[in-house]
Amino acid sequence: MKKIITQAFIALSFILIIQGCGAGTATLNSTITVKGKILIKGHLPHSYVALKVNSRLYYNLVGSLSRVLRSSYQGKKVIITGTIIAKALGPGMPARMDVKRIDKILSRK
Repeated sequence: MKKIITQAFIALSFILIIQGCGAGTATLNSTITVKGKILIKGHLPHSYVALKVNSRLYYNLVGSLSRVLRSSYQGKKVIITGTIIAKALGPGMPARMDVKRIDKILSRK
C-alpha cells in the first residue's frame, strides 16, 4: 500500500512540474491575448519594443502596431492580442509577437 501511495505521489509531482514548466509560454503561430507593460529594450540602433508580462517573461513586439505602441504607450500597461512568430531563444532574445490589436489601455500617464 505504501509503495502505491509513493508511486502516485511521484507521478502527480512529475505532472505538476511539467505543467509548471510550460506556464506562460505560447506555441509558434498561436494567437494570444496578454497583459503587460510597454517598454523599450536595448540601445540604439538595436532597441526594440517589448511587453513585460512578469519579471522574467517578455515579448518582442513587431508589426505596424508596434510603432504606435513605441510612440504613444511607452511605460503604460495594456492588453494586446497578437500572433507568436518566433520562439524565445534565451535571455535577451524573447519570443516575437506580431501585434494584431490593442484591446485595452489599463493605465495612462
